[in-house]
Parts: sequence; C-alpha cells; structure tokens
Amino acid sequence: MKLGELVERKDLLGILNDPLGDDQEEVHAPFTGVVIGHLNLPLAHEGDALIHLARVPNSDDAENTLDEYNSSLNEDDFSLEH
Repeated sequence: MKLGELVERKDLLGILNDPLGDDQEEVHAPFTGVVIGHLNLPLAHEGDALIHLARVPNSDDAENTLDEYNSSLNEDDFSLEH
C-alpha cells in the first residue's frame, strides 16, 4: 500500500506471517478509506498499528479531492527550508 492510496472496504491490505512461516493471516480494510500511514518494519507485535486509514464516505469524492490536492503541490511544498 502506498500513502495516499484509496482502498475499498474488504480490500487486501497485507498478509501477516508468524516468524516460522507456518501461519498466515490476511488483513483486510474494515472500511473504504485513504492510506495515511503504514508500518515499514518487517516485524509487528500484537496491537501494533499496521496501516492507518482515513475514513471517506464517498470514494469518488475522496479520489477527486486527492487528485486536486496532489496537482496543486509544487517543489516548495516539499522543502525543509521555509
């Protein structure tokens, strides 16, 4: 999953494996939303936040809003100096 990606309810977000590879568990989106954060570490513990989703009531509206916002960004928006 990429930051800013729109996911639909029940989309596969990832697969958790135990350290020995014996057990697997799929993680699905509980609702339609936009990915606003995710765990980058290869190891997760019970209770860790794996993916942060911002709930959106209408996926079409969210996609249009994200497209408009992304197209308005320029290099100055990413500069560390202000």
